Amino acid sequence: MLDRAETDPAQDLEQVITQNASIAMHCLAAAEQAVLQGRFNLAKVLRACAHSTRLVALNAARRARQSTSPTMALASTSAVFGHESLDRPSAPSPYRVVADLVRRSLASLERSRDVLESEVAQSLWGCQVCGAIVEGAPPDGCDVCGALGFEFDWFGPFYSGTFERLGRRAPAEISGIVQDSPRKLTALLDGAEEEHLVRRLSRDEWCIKEIAGHLVDVTELFSWRVRTILDTATPPSLEGPSPPWRLLEAKDYPHVPHSVITERFREASLHALQLIRSLVPQNWGRFGLMRGRMTTVLDLGTWLANHNVAHFAQIQALREEIG
Repeated sequence: MLDRAETDPAQDLEQVITQNASIAMHCLAAAEQAVLQGRFNLAKVLRACAHSTRLVALNAARRARQSTSPTMALASTSAVFGHESLDRPSAPSPYRVVADLVRRSLASLERSRDVLESEVAQSLWGCQVCGAIVEGAPPDGCDVCGALGFEFDWFGPFYSGTFERLGRRAPAEISGIVQDSPRKLTALLDGAEEEHLVRRLSRDEWCIKEIAGHLVDVTELFSWRVRTILDTATPPSLEGPSPPWRLLEAKDYPHVPHSVITERFREASLHALQLIRSLVPQNWGRFGLMRGRMTTVLDLGTWLANHNVAHFAQIQALREEIG
């Protein structure tokens, strides 16, 4: 395992990433082979080594990315997938699909701060076997390798828990962010012109008031999901009739005074904060099911905290762009 960058700032982080990621993949492939050979404990050790080296690579990548942007990271994937693969019939099909996805996303980012909803489907699905990507509705199976429909990972516009534990927050961090969130939203909306709060950059994008209303909806949804977990003996389903980003569709937030939205957000955040502060350590590990996958209370808290931070940044950027 190579992680000298912690003690040597001059260490090339890209070398740390490349070497550790390579070791992790080789260990996983070797673990499969060891199981088939009946060498079960060897497979166990190999999987543990893959776990550690993968995290070393990920943490090194986090440090390296502090000096680059997400857009640059997406652009760098073209070196792997290659836009030219779209024109090569011999190119692997998964690469062709991802190359087209990257091409459309980069073109969208040239015109907007984020990839526009009109350019990429709301949901993406990744085959766990070959890496193929499908846009839109959940696939029945993989057209490339024949994997079954349930062997796909879902990638939506936000996330709660991920295998990589992206954006993981500790309980104290979650509590602090939720506590401070009403003040931040009020500061972002106060003093803004009404025409700016209701203006959309495109037909498919939300205005600032809709983003603020979405924050109310998601905070209320968080409290419902956590309470459902705590009040149910067996892991409950946390799925609602609609995904979180569709909860605002019938609420007409553009015509609601922004002071009313901020007050609703304050009330929802206070309720969520009281719930968070009532949790004992064991409660954070309790879980429900979303898309058939385990989602812990800590996952939901991380989701809420990062969701607030992310949309505050989005509102700030919109205010600067619009006026």
